[in-house]
Amino acid sequence: EELAELLARQLDAARDRSDAPRIVALSLRLGLLHRNDRRAEAIAVYRAALGWAPADRGVLLALLMTYTPDDDPGDRADAMERLLALETGHAQTPEQTERVARWLETFAKTGQAGF
Repeated sequence: EELAELLARQLDAARDRSDAPRIVALSLRLGLLHRNDRRAEAIAVYRAALGWAPADRGVLLALLMTYTPDDDPGDRADAMERLLALETGHAQTPEQTERVARWLETFAKTGQAGF
């Protein structure tokens, strides 16, 4: 808990300085710390980081890894589409988005990539 509080204070200071790289780094650490026991908080941390760095691959991946099949499908699809657009440089077809959704569901359930 002390580490989480320290990271949150450092994150606030980075926001005050508009230090996007530091915000991303601290958000990834804080989100990871919360991912298992306070998942909703981890998701909020990652989403806030995307406000500062909307095309950060690491934050998008962390967010997708934190989502479960029970989370809002629209939120999950949005994150997937953003990551796919970033990876390929253009928007994806619905079929490509669905393929990634199935992969993420398999990963969330088993911890293994379902290729």
